Parts: sequence; structure tokens; C-alpha cells
Amino acid sequence: MRQRESGMVLVVVLCIVMLLSVLVASFWKAAASQLLMAQNLHRIEQAEYLAEAGTQFAAAYLYSGGTAPYKLSGTFGEGECEGKYYATITTNTSTKDTIQHTIVASGTLQNVTRKVRLSGCEQLSWAKYAMWMDINGKVYFVNGERVYGPTHGNDKLYFSGAPDFYGAVTSAADGFGGTTNQCIFRQGFSLNEPEEHIANVDFNDLRTQADIIINGDASRCQQVYFTGNSYYTVPGYVSNALPPNAVVYVKQDNTSNPHIYVEVRGQVSGRVTLVSDGDIRIMDHLTYKEPPWEKADSEDMLGLIAKRDIAIYTSAPKNLQVHGHLMATGQRDDRGYVYNEDWNGDSKGDLTLFGGIVQKRRGTIGTYSPSSGVQTGFRKNYYFDRRLMVDPPPNYPQLPGLVFGQWDDA
Repeated sequence: MRQRESGMVLVVVLCIVMLLSVLVASFWKAAASQLLMAQNLHRIEQAEYLAEAGTQFAAAYLYSGGTAPYKLSGTFGEGECEGKYYATITTNTSTKDTIQHTIVASGTLQNVTRKVRLSGCEQLSWAKYAMWMDINGKVYFVNGERVYGPTHGNDKLYFSGAPDFYGAVTSAADGFGGTTNQCIFRQGFSLNEPEEHIANVDFNDLRTQADIIINGDASRCQQVYFTGNSYYTVPGYVSNALPPNAVVYVKQDNTSNPHIYVEVRGQVSGRVTLVSDGDIRIMDHLTYKEPPWEKADSEDMLGLIAKRDIAIYTSAPKNLQVHGHLMATGQRDDRGYVYNEDWNGDSKGDLTLFGGIVQKRRGTIGTYSPSSGVQTGFRKNYYFDRRLMVDPPPNYPQLPGLVFGQWDDA
């Protein structure tokens, strides 16, 4: 009897041991599965971090002035924890008013890959304004003037009569001068906007990147005449072809004489940036051979960058036509005006600018007396060239900034 009971106890113990073994095995299997799942989730998370790091490195490249298309890659970690990222930057050419980029990046860790996309990144350009000035002074926007594009001043803006603004008008000041009673602000006028500061243009870099370097005469003005896709200089009168996307740099070594100008006129075909160590003087009409209102896919584009001022010559013709973006940085002699040398002379009709102006200090183009109705110099008629936002002139300065778009999984 006792032997039978002992045998039954043994069977029960064996059954319990077997059941416990099954439970332990199941536990270990579940634990191993949970550990594997946790490791996979960790790798997925790490791979996603790597992909996001790729987008940040790509964004930093754009922020510092880089251009697209562009690819970059890198690694993080060591040994089993080493991961890689890859990023590709492309440009959305379908937008009309901004330069927008898409960044697609992937991160890989131990054969696990994740992808993310950052779309709609907007690269800011100084060419986004029809008119921009750091210091406005007491220069007025006056009756009869028209600005077809965005206008911004860090300083207080002054108004008289009924100037007509087709783009938004903004100021970093908390007030304005004159009166806005008759002003026409078609897209609004706002105060206390963020200040912006003119780009610290690297003229040494522009000289290094230049396709053509002209050694300016130390004792006289250097004349550059554009004749379509070529130019000639005076003295010399030798015709020279302009390469595609040309940067022409004029060295002015006589820095002690502020009246040594690069004198420019003519007709431009193709994309050109003209840079001066000193001043630029617009002598006569300066136009595109094929302006976009005559040829929709025109590629004609001109940028003028002066280390000092950009002036309109005293004897320039009436109703002057200027096509291009003008940038007077004031890095020499702390000036930076775009102005008319004969601003207080007889009325010369309209200055029609198709492009934009960036100037450190706002220069005078003409004056208008509301009481007498007398106009001197030129009346402003500025048309913003929206192509500048997408495709500025060659090697043109970009604002040091980037507006981020939308994140999603690629």
C-alpha cells in the first residue's frame, strides 16, 4: 500500500516538474522574444535618430549657403553600435516665389533602415525684396510713386501723398513719419517687424569665384558695356564673350579716391553678376535683351553688387530703364547708397526698375513738394522680378537662414 502511494507521489512530482519545466521554457521564450522585440525597437529608434541627424546636417549645409542638388553621408557610434546616415537635397522648381528644398534622409543600424523627409525648406534670399534698406533716414515715399513688390526698412519709413505699394510694406520701427492718409497699401503696412541686417558679403570669395577679373584703372573710371552675351571695356574697346552664369569682378585698387566708378550700360543676355570693389555708376539704359514679359522663359538676369554705392549718372536719360537687382553693401566707407546724382535737378520722369534694391542707407532718387507739386530727379516706378526668389543672379548673397517645412516618413 505504501509502495503504491509512493509511486503515485513520484508520478505527481514528475508531472509538476514537467509542468514547471514547460512554464519555465515558455517564460524564457517569452522573455527572449520580448528582449528581441526591445532590441529591434531600439534599433528602429536609433535608425530614425540617424535619419533625423542626416536631415539636420543637410539643413545646416543649406543654412550656410549651400546649393542643391547635393548628397551627404556620415557615421555615428562604434562597433555594433555604429550606424550610417545618407541625405539627399533636391530643389522644387515648380514654386514661383521662393527657393524650396526637399531633404530625404535614411539611417541604418544593424540592417535596420528608417527614412524621413523634410519638405518645403525655404532658403531665404536678399532678392526677396523690391526695396530694402537698413537706414531710411528722412527720405519719403511720395505721390505718384509705385512699388510692385515687398518693401522693408529697419528704420522709420516716411510717406507723403499717395504712393502706391502693391506688395507688403514692413518696418522694424514702432512708428512712421509723414502721413499715410492717402497711401495705398494693397497688402498691408505693419510695424514692429523683426530687424534684418544686410549680408556681410564676402568680396574676397566673390573675387575667387569670378569668371572674369578686370583690373580697374587707378586714375579713371572703368567702363563696362554689355552687348548681349558679350561685353567690352573702356579703355580697350575689345569685345569679350561672357561665359554662362558669369561673375565679373572689377578690382578698384585706388581706395583713396571715392570717385573711381565702374560705369555700366547696355543690354544683357544670359545670367551675369557684376561686382565692384568700390562704386557702380549706371550711365544709360541697362536692360535685358529678352525680358520675361516678351519671352516667358527668359533667362536674362543681372545682379550689381557694390562695395560702396550704386549711383545713377547725372546725365542719364529721362525715363531711365534699369533691369536687374542692385545691392549697395556699404562695406567700404560705411556708405551703401543707391542714389541719383542729379536728385535735386530738373524732373526726369520715371526711373523704371525691374528687379529690386538692397541698400544699407537709403539714397535719394528724386524729391516731390506736396505744396508746390514740383518734382525733381526721378519718380520711382519699381517692379519686383519674382524670378529672383527662385533663381537669383550667379553667386548672389543669400540670407543666412532657412525656414523649415513639414516632417514625415519617407
